[in-house]
Order: sequence, then C-alpha cells, then structure tokens
Amino acid sequence: MLVPRKYFKKTRRGKVLQLTEETYLRDDLGFGTLHRRVLNIEEIIQLALNDTISPGTIVCLDTNVVLNEIDILEDSSRCFSTVIILQTVLQETRHQSLPKWRRLKKLLDDETRSFIFFSNDNHCDTYTERLKNESPNDYSDRCIRHAVSWIQNQIGDEVAKVKLITNDRDNANKAKTEKLIVSNIERHIKDLGKKYAYLLEKLASNDSDFLDHNFTSRKIETATNNRKNNTNQNKLGQNL
Repeated sequence: MLVPRKYFKKTRRGKVLQLTEETYLRDDLGFGTLHRRVLNIEEIIQLALNDTISPGTIVCLDTNVVLNEIDILEDSSRCFSTVIILQTVLQETRHQSLPKWRRLKKLLDDETRSFIFFSNDNHCDTYTERLKNESPNDYSDRCIRHAVSWIQNQIGDEVAKVKLITNDRDNANKAKTEKLIVSNIERHIKDLGKKYAYLLEKLASNDSDFLDHNFTSRKIETATNNRKNNTNQNKLGQNL
C-alpha cells in the first residue's frame, strides 16, 4: 500500500516547489528480521524467554543510546542480548554518524547476537504520519514509542516485557504516560546486577538522571528532512 504525502519546499532562489513523498507499507515484515530471516511472534517471544541475562525482556534502543553508548552495546559481556533496532533509529544513526552506523550494522549482522531489525517506518501496523506543526525530533520519538507499544501489545504483558532504553527525559516521560516500560541506560545496567557494574565506568555520561530533551535533540531536524527517498528505505529493509 502506498501512502502519499505532499509538502512544499522553498529553493535557495526563492522558488516554491510542491513535492510528493510516497511511503510503501508492507504486511509481510512480521516482528523484524534476525540475520535476514523474518521472525514471527512465537520466535521473538522464545528469544526473550531464552535470554540468560534478562529473561523475558526485549530491549528497544533510542537513537541517543546508540550514538552515545555504542561501546557498551559492543562489549564482550553482551549485557544487551535480545535487542530491537527500529528502522527510525537505524536511519537517524546513519544520518548523524556513519562510523557508528557501520558499527551498529555489524551488530545486526553478528550471528552470535540477537540484534533484531524492525522496519517500523514501512510496517503497515506501525507506520505513523507526522502531525501538523510537529517537530522532526518529536515525530521520530513518537514513531519509536508507537512501535514499542505495538510490539508490546502483540506479545502481551504477561508473556514478555518490551523495555525502551532512552536518555531523553522528554521521550521517557511521554513513554511513561503511554504506559510503556522505560529506563535510561545507567539504570538498566544497574538492574542487571553487580556482575555488570564495571560497565558504568564506560558510560558517556555519569549523570544518573535522564538528560534534558534539548541536550539530546540528536540533530534530527536535518536527518528527518532527508528521509524522502522511499526507494532507499525499501532497499534498506530488504537488505536486512
């Protein structure tokens, strides 16, 4: 299914152009892909239940965590074992830091890890349109929360938990309002126990509280505005 969106863009010479962006929504994306294999609900639940570090928990990362704490994600302790990387997060990471995007891609391709790619921007059940006067940053955050909420509702609260890890205070507060399970990365590591306490020294920030929304804006204004080529989005989802 194609979802068209029309918008206006002003060129440097002052000419106003009307552009149309089409998003192709698919119903065959399941619950993400693990090592290029589409997962169904039973498989993703089994991955969560078999997790020896945090049984019954599926972690979904916000972009600020990927950008600032990629060293911890790569750590040999593998404290992040069953992880969902949303298409929104992967694309934002690519626009802001190609080296960290490559490192994240390497984690997704690592067959010894369970880093799951979920194409939320092209999934017919998780795609969401940008609201009028909504900032690109708020739109991206809402896309992330919407995808987390949908996955949790499909799995069921009594079966497994989907936890959003974000260092953005505003996004975290909105997630709590929407009844989502949310934590920042420092609190998440502390919840894992003393065995992983050494990872706290690797944190990019020593502040145990959520960071201010403006401080972690992630420069999404440019990133989101550049997400216009739906062909590239489809190729990205298919390759993963």
